[in-house]
Order: sequence, then C-alpha cells, then structure tokens
Amino acid sequence: MKDITEKLDTIFRQAVASRAVQSATLRIQGLQGDLDWCAAYGSVGPDGPDMQPDSPYFIASATKIFTATAIMMLHENGRLNLEDSLQDALPDIDLTGLQLRRRKDLTSQIRIFHLLAHTSGLPDYFEQAGTGRHSLLKELLEQGDRSWDLDFVLERARRMKPPFAPAISEGSGFKAHYSDTNYQLLGAIIERYTGQNLGEALNRFIFDPLNLQQTYVYGQDHAADKGRRTEPSLFCYKDRWLKLPRAMASFGADGGMVSTSAEQIEFLKALLHRKLIRSGDLLQRMQQWNPLFFPFQYGLGLMRFQLPRIFTLFRTMPAFVGHSGASGAINFYCKEGDIYVAGTMNQLANRSLPFQWMSRVIAAI
Repeated sequence: MKDITEKLDTIFRQAVASRAVQSATLRIQGLQGDLDWCAAYGSVGPDGPDMQPDSPYFIASATKIFTATAIMMLHENGRLNLEDSLQDALPDIDLTGLQLRRRKDLTSQIRIFHLLAHTSGLPDYFEQAGTGRHSLLKELLEQGDRSWDLDFVLERARRMKPPFAPAISEGSGFKAHYSDTNYQLLGAIIERYTGQNLGEALNRFIFDPLNLQQTYVYGQDHAADKGRRTEPSLFCYKDRWLKLPRAMASFGADGGMVSTSAEQIEFLKALLHRKLIRSGDLLQRMQQWNPLFFPFQYGLGLMRFQLPRIFTLFRTMPAFVGHSGASGAINFYCKEGDIYVAGTMNQLANRSLPFQWMSRVIAAI
C-alpha cells in the first residue's frame, strides 16, 4: 500500500506542477476499504489560506448527479413519473418555442427523462453561443459577474437552434446534446413537486440523511445552516482567480453546489449502494448510455468516461461512472478495484486535466 500512496503523491505533484493549477484537492478511496489517499495544493484564493484535503469547493456540473438523484427519488416515491411531459410537470411556466424545428414547436414531446439524459435536443443556455455570438460563459469571463433566473435561461434558449428533435424514447442508442437548460428545468420541477427551494429539497432528500455537513446549494442555505457551512475555494481561468458569487447562485440544479472530496465520495457511494434510490432497476435505468462527446457517454444524470485502447498503449482502460464540472471538479467511481475519485483542479481553462490524472491514477493502482 505504501508503494501505491507514493505513486499517487508523485502523480499529484506532477499534475499540479505541469499545468497552470493554482489550487487543487483530490481524494481516492477504494481497494475494499484499504485505500484512503488525499492531497491538496495551493490556496483557496489569491490571499490564502492554504487549500486543505477537506476544503469545500464549487463542484459545478457535478451537481447534476444530485439533481438527477432527487428526481429519481421523486419518481420512486410516486410523486412524478419520468414519462411525464415537461409541460405537465411545469404547467405554470411558458415553455412555448423551446424546441422549434422547421417552424414546428416540438416542446410538447419533451419528457422528464429527456431532460435527465440530455436527449431533449434543447440548446445549452450557458456554453452555446447566442444571437450575439457569445456564450454566457464567455460573457462572464470578459464582463464579470452577473445573475440570472429561469425566465432568462428559457428566453436565451429560444434564440438558439435546437441540434435535434427529442429522442423517440428512453434508452441507449440516441443522440445526446449536453445542455444546462435541461437541468435548470429539472430544478424547477423539484421545487414545484416539493414546495421547497432546491437547497431545502436536497437537504431533505440527500444532505441531511447522509450527514453531509459541507455540501450545499450555493446561495440557498436555509436558516439552520447559516454559519455552519464554509465558503468554497475560488476557481481560476488560466492564471486569473474568478469571484462569481451571483453566477454561482444562479446555476442552481445545473451546477450550483459546493462540497468536499470526502462528502462527494460519500454521496456517490450512497447512490451506487442504493441508500438513496432503493430500486436496483432504477439505478440500472440511470446507466443506459448514449454517446455524448468523445470519450464520454451519458445516462440519466450520470456520465461515463473510458479511453479507447488506442490512447492507452493498447492497455484496457476501465470505465469511470460519475460526473465532472467545468471548474475542474470530478466525482467518479471505477468498478475495477472499487475505486472512488473526487476533488477539483479549480481550473476552467484545462478541462481534460482531471481526466488525464484519473487515467494515470488507475494505471498506478
């Protein structure tokens, strides 16, 4: 075991030294409980203090697993059905024109499972260029912090061209187009069916049952949590520290959560060991994979990453299941070796870095 930890220490040092990484924390658990390795690098912001293995960080789109889990729990409890139409799920929201193809509005065809699987064909309000030819991400980087709401998201999506019509059914073999718009809508569905804001609902369904003390929806703490939770470390774009509290509070269900490496792993373990979703069939349903973009596939709120042998000197690379975030956050499970990997590189500019690190880690173990 000492040899493995020394290898992991070396891989981590090389990862943070060879790239423009200002801040990082990573944790690996597994080998049937024999391995619990963690490391941290840099500081939580330009003026410190030092990053620690248990420092909270912004998990960005790794939030989507939590959102999907809450939806699946509502389905399992009979509160909603994944086959329900988007229009029936959100009757008080104007959804017209979201899926407009050849002058025909296909929005009525969208079901809740389409949103979970990114098979709705809805444009991505955040990273897709709008009519001004700039993505909202680019505007944030160039113009600074701002906030938005669901009305803004839907209006922005309406001005974009859908890449394809909604998939004809649930399951594998369909096109997937990664769109944060889908998960903004899922957040609204959670709030409607629970009568609570997203932070309160996730507290009730996930955070409190698992005793996750430093996991929360940014900007949505309820009164009992004030003072209990720590501000997340900042993340960077290249060598520039970003402070975007209004944007972070606007992401919500598509990417607005804070957590720690240990608590991310605790959540993923609970999900995969059926402590949250009890039905094995439902958990399998979340893992019906559609091609997303190389080398990723997508299920219902879960992402699958596996490099082909041609990229690994013809060694078979096992698959990782979980989710990543644009800030460099990761939360993945590798069945081979029973390995959990979570943490962040806190870097927007090099999204491949955590996956390069993960590939080296699994080779070392």
